[in-house]
Amino acid sequence: MRIVCFILGLFISVNAFAFDYYTKNRVFVGGKTYFRHYSEELVSPKKSDEYGFLYGLTVGFQHKAPESFLYELDLDLDFGTTTYDGSLQNWYGDYMGPWKGKTRNIFFTVDSKLGYTFYLGDRHLLTPFVGYGTHAWARDLVDELETYALEYASAGLQYDYMASPQLQYGVHVKFMPMLNGNMEAESTSAYLMTLGNKLHFEISLPIIYKLKANCKNHLRITPYYRNQKFGQSDSVSTYNFMAVVYEPASQNHVIGLKVDYGFGI
Repeated sequence: MRIVCFILGLFISVNAFAFDYYTKNRVFVGGKTYFRHYSEELVSPKKSDEYGFLYGLTVGFQHKAPESFLYELDLDLDFGTTTYDGSLQNWYGDYMGPWKGKTRNIFFTVDSKLGYTFYLGDRHLLTPFVGYGTHAWARDLVDELETYALEYASAGLQYDYMASPQLQYGVHVKFMPMLNGNMEAESTSAYLMTLGNKLHFEISLPIIYKLKANCKNHLRITPYYRNQKFGQSDSVSTYNFMAVVYEPASQNHVIGLKVDYGFGI
């Protein structure tokens, strides 16, 4: 009987901290850096690429705990200068030769999630979720301002393992089908080009560490990869009707690292 009670007590103590030491409500504040490679799906020499490191600020709120609903809202503001390696074209869309320069960029993203965290036993957590988000990108390219805006739904899984009361790590996967997207350029006199909807996805590996087991605050380090595709837009006339232009299909590869600090509330 003593052996049975000992084993039962050990099982309860091992799993109890998954509930007792989990901070349910957290506000995150931090920063990030990432390498971004944007590539148009065109045949050379009209094809262009854009690449470089960007930086960002992030703030968010999360309610998450074993056997509880997940509520999460994240706001990201990113900025930086990238290298444009492509070509120039005239009003008729004719190739005017290669061009390489710098592009100033600003990104703003709002992302929300709603899900439920299941406790699988032995400190394993699994959280399926759905969500909605918006993403905006403004870039100054050769003295021409281009703006992109899109809406997307999301669905995915968050797997987390509580290695100890102080350390947690996981694998999070998110799929983001586009709902709507458009692009606007000064050369088209504010006419919107509707982008083709594509599927985006993201994989992240969050690591959470607390200095003390009963501390509500903690550091979170998250390496991640994101893939974003955009379909070719419809065609519109330039402001002087000299040409019909469109935004080509493109793809973004993003490899980054986010570091933020979570305040338990």
